[in-house]
Amino acid sequence: MIIPVWNGAATVGAAIASVLAQQYDAALAVENLALERAAVEIIVVDDGSSDSTQAVLEGFGNRITVVRQANRGLAAARNAGVRAARGEYLAFLDADDQWIPAKLALTMRAFARDPACVMVYSDAVNVDAEGVTVSEFYNPPFQDHLPALSDLLARMWNILPSTMVVRRATFARVGGFAEEFKGSFGCEDLYFALRAREYGRFGYLGERLVFYCHSDPASMLRKRLGWIRECARAAGFAASVGHFMHNYEVLIRLVRARYGAAARGLIGSVRRRQTALLTGIGLTAINQGDAAIARASFRYALRYAPADPRTSARLAWSLMPARVRAPLAAAMPARLARSFEGPAQG
Repeated sequence: MIIPVWNGAATVGAAIASVLAQQYDAALAVENLALERAAVEIIVVDDGSSDSTQAVLEGFGNRITVVRQANRGLAAARNAGVRAARGEYLAFLDADDQWIPAKLALTMRAFARDPACVMVYSDAVNVDAEGVTVSEFYNPPFQDHLPALSDLLARMWNILPSTMVVRRATFARVGGFAEEFKGSFGCEDLYFALRAREYGRFGYLGERLVFYCHSDPASMLRKRLGWIRECARAAGFAASVGHFMHNYEVLIRLVRARYGAAARGLIGSVRRRQTALLTGIGLTAINQGDAAIARASFRYALRYAPADPRTSARLAWSLMPARVRAPLAAAMPARLARSFEGPAQG
């Protein structure tokens, strides 16, 4: 199993411990399988961490294998972990998530029941950074079933990497995670699932087998705004917002080239996601006094939804000086003022 980590000293130890705590006996005995603890490799890919991640990993000694590389992002880190692994089945766990003790046992039982299955994934419990439950499920009810390829092409589908276990042969046929996806803001997992589904059916477990560390929407937007601010110092506001959209644009380009008109629904879903993210970042930025980032965000949002009058109005609002906006907002009903001055609502 592969754990990519970048500056994850605060959480990676608990992630590794959750793998070491896996229980296989009862669930696997039903299918007459044998999966010994020694057979479970733990490959941790330190993707250029600059915090104390290395010291945490050293504390596990020879119970884990550590691969170190310069920072190249989640896709490249997972691929590096697969190259170092020897097993027939490849499992993934992000460094801030954790498995429940029966996760691997139930997953391997699903493979045993369906030899034609190419990948098994499950639902998860959303928790915050303190481990408090945010939501009892990760997958929405309408996605609580096995997806056909047409389902994956119709909309963005929730398949959490920390729940995935895939056959090595399928991983090889797909070519791994596409390294055109950069950084840690996603989309590489969605495209990987699409490609894997071409080669056979999935197994889906409705049980919540993973604790997924999930920021509330407001915290997530603040985190992304901080990342855009950091990039803006070197590249400017517009370029930094565009860089944030990079993985979404890569996803759209790849699925359009591979699936053509069949991916129209997915592309529309991605565009709506981009617009919502940019609007949220813009509102969070203007609330924090970053009108330049707000303007760049709203301008980018209009590229994806040019006919949206709300985004046009927010852009016009962000162009006004703060001294003009403040009394106008004070005279508005609170809900209307918030829709212009933020912060974004979850």
